[in-house]
Amino acid sequence: MTSFGFQSGAKIEVNGQTQKTANDAINPSTLLIAKQAGKFIASGTTVQLAVLNPNGTRSAPLSFTRS
Repeated sequence: MTSFGFQSGAKIEVNGQTQKTANDAINPSTLLIAKQAGKFIASGTTVQLAVLNPNGTRSAPLSFTRS
């Protein structure tokens, strides 16, 4: 997931479920990686994505449809 302001230890949420997430080594505040999250989203399915920072702030949800 690409955005800005991610804190070290931020987690991606898919439909409210926390995913195993890592901050990118080169761009840790702008790129989060959740390699396993996509495996559980079937083609054509729409999910809500959000980011939870360690300080408790949560991003607004974003709708994502897997093609």
